[in-house]
Amino acid sequence: MMFNNSINTAVLAATLLFKSTDAINCPNCGGGTNHYWPVDYGLDACHAWQGTGTDGRLHTNSAKNMRCDGGVFKFTQYAGNLICDGTGVDKEIGTTCEQDIPPTIYTVGLDLSCCIDPDGDACKALTGQPSAREGSDIFLDGQECDADGGTTTSTPPPTPLPTPLPTPLPTPLPTPLPTPLPTPLPTPLPTPLPTPLPTPLPTPQPVTPSPTKTILTKAPTTNKPTPSGTASSCDEDTCNAIRRPMICNRSDCCVYNRRQNKCMLGSL
Repeated sequence: MMFNNSINTAVLAATLLFKSTDAINCPNCGGGTNHYWPVDYGLDACHAWQGTGTDGRLHTNSAKNMRCDGGVFKFTQYAGNLICDGTGVDKEIGTTCEQDIPPTIYTVGLDLSCCIDPDGDACKALTGQPSAREGSDIFLDGQECDADGGTTTSTPPPTPLPTPLPTPLPTPLPTPLPTPLPTPLPTPLPTPLPTPLPTPLPTPQPVTPSPTKTILTKAPTTNKPTPSGTASSCDEDTCNAIRRPMICNRSDCCVYNRRQNKCMLGSL
């Protein structure tokens, strides 16, 4: 059932809302503010209300998914806009006084006849214009309703301010990788000098021994004088002291050995 200029009534569900300071009246449903909700607009219809509260502030709310379910009135409420935008809060109101959201308010079903018995006489009598707190303006799908229950386009509803997107954090610049140091060239090993070949020793030539001549001499006499430069006695030290071959050979007891190149004790 649409709520427009030609139809100004709706099947209603009446609820009572009051502050927590009036909670003592909750069981007796005394005080508070009546709200008459449409329950036959369909789940997608957006019912909104806007008015000044007792705190002097302008309050704006909207609701959709309004329905009766097992004698309980249920809906999804959106705070701060008239078009059911954003994240809603699911609520349900029965015949028992319950703490609402926010927790500073309480609600109770005042007349849920159309939820309990939609075809009963009490429900048929509960038809009319949706309403909220006295002085509140009523909206349907973002359009303000006339006092007779119709909708008007003369005064468009205020456009809700867009929710500002969070300012993105600046993307940190990537940390530059350290510039690698140039790889040093390997130090070349010194070129080894060629190992000189050993100089071959000269091959010794065989020495042909000179033939030894045996000269027979007479034994010296004791009274015979010793020639100059000859040995005065026959012993090895005396012969070895002679350096000249001719003098060595002239002695009576020495002989010059050519192979050992020295004068030695012996005889020719």
